[in-house]
Amino acid sequence: MTNQQYATAILALKKNQNSHIDKVLTSTIERFHISQNEIDSVKENILNDFNNGVKNLNNNQFENLLEMIADNELSDNDIINKLNFYEIRLENQDSIMKFLKAYSHISKPLKVQELDGNFKGVQVATTDDFNKLISQGYSGDWTMDPKNKNLKKLQIASMNETGSFPRGYFINADIESFEAILDGKKTKYIIHFSNPIIINSGNKNIKFNNNPVKYIN
Repeated sequence: MTNQQYATAILALKKNQNSHIDKVLTSTIERFHISQNEIDSVKENILNDFNNGVKNLNNNQFENLLEMIADNELSDNDIINKLNFYEIRLENQDSIMKFLKAYSHISKPLKVQELDGNFKGVQVATTDDFNKLISQGYSGDWTMDPKNKNLKKLQIASMNETGSFPRGYFINADIESFEAILDGKKTKYIIHFSNPIIINSGNKNIKFNNNPVKYIN
């Protein structure tokens, strides 16, 4: 789990702390692509950090800290002084500090090719709805050379500002085939894929390239 994903999970719990906590956490982390044998321990660690950390801040204190972190106004000493001013117990401060440091990564710009450090293949960026893409089993048409690389994997990054899968979400899938189509005098390619997985990187501040197609080795 990345810092961005960890912070996203804690944020969801704080926002919905009067709801069914386990359901909130499960629905949040299901898009983080965590292996089944790790989910229980990840949930336990996040809940422990939440209960021993930001749960002890009231909403105004919490929002104030987030604003200051986003504006890069707080050093570690500043945060500790703030927490002492808020009369937060010493045993709760480490978990709050851990969250705030993770949260600071959310506001940092992330290059689209850095969404998944383990990915190798071709990456495309789109405003198309993920549910539609998965239902039809193929992407839009792209100006690319399918023989350029030994392409087996496809990553589709969302460029949407709103909706179920906004910026920060992406699909990883296996490439099944390329379908050539003519667009005027240009040849473009539709990418047919299988085994799609939707992943939430936890970072909405994605910076896209001018070219929506990128080969990642």
